[in-house]
Amino acid sequence: MTFKTVLFDFDGVLSKDRFYVNSQESRLLTEHPETWTFIQSHIFGSSDIPDRWMRNELTMDQVNRYISQQTGINFDRLSEIFRDSVKVMQIHQQLIKLANQLKQRGISIAIVTNNMDVFNEMTVPRLNDTFPVIINSADYGILKQDREGELFDIALERLGNGGDYSNTLLIDDSQSVKATFDAKNGTTYPYTTYENFKPWAMDNLMIE
Repeated sequence: MTFKTVLFDFDGVLSKDRFYVNSQESRLLTEHPETWTFIQSHIFGSSDIPDRWMRNELTMDQVNRYISQQTGINFDRLSEIFRDSVKVMQIHQQLIKLANQLKQRGISIAIVTNNMDVFNEMTVPRLNDTFPVIINSADYGILKQDREGELFDIALERLGNGGDYSNTLLIDDSQSVKATFDAKNGTTYPYTTYENFKPWAMDNLMIE
C-alpha cells in the first residue's frame, strides 16, 4: 500500500520518557521518596487524573498542587522538578529522521497525541520544525479514543487530505487507539520498539 498520510503518536513512540523522572528521578527518590511513591500509586497508578489532565479538565499546576498538599513537598520545588523532567525528555531521533524523509517525499505527516498542557509549552517547540500539524488532546478536551476518533478527523482536515483514511497510517502503541483508528478504515502499526519497526518501515514506507 502507498501511504499519503502518516500520523505519529508521541508518548510511547516518539518518546518513551515519563514525567517527574528521567534525570530528575534521583532528586525525588533521594529528597522526597514519599512524593515519588505517591506519584506512582496515586497519579499514574489507579487514577483518572492522567485522563482528566489530557482532556484539559486539570492543569499541571492543579496536579502539582494536589501532590504538594498530599505529600508535603514544596509546590515550587515540585514544579521545578516536573518542568525539568519534561525539558530533558528524549525524542527518538531515528523517527524524526523518518518523518523528515516522508515529508521530503511529499507525504503528509502529523502528530496526534493524548497529552497535557505542558506538552504545548515545552515539547511542541522542539517538534515544530518537523511536524506541520500537531494535535494535542488537551487543546480539544477529548482523547484519541473519544467521539469515534474525532482528533484524527481534525488532523486530516488540517493536513488537507480530504479525510481519506484508506491511505493513512498511524504509528501508535495503544491497542484501544488502534481499534478506534482501524474502525475508520485506517492502517495502524502497533509500535513497540524502533528495532521492530524499522524492517516494516523499510518495506512499507521505503525508508533507508
